[in-house]
Amino acid sequence: MDNLDLCTAEHFRLNDALVKMVLNGSITNADREELLHKAKLLKLEDGRWKDSEGSILNLKNPETLD
Repeated sequence: MDNLDLCTAEHFRLNDALVKMVLNGSITNADREELLHKAKLLKLEDGRWKDSEGSILNLKNPETLD
């Protein structure tokens, strides 16, 4: 991990903020996913995310919230 990469906790905080923005109508879920990708996360086929260190993250998705 270089100094500019986010750590796992920061990825979760970023996603929490983005989910709130999606639910508020400020951005779309596609925008949220694009921003997570720009934060160096790779979306896996099963909907989970993989970071640059290889960790698998189960991030909240606004489309599946109750």
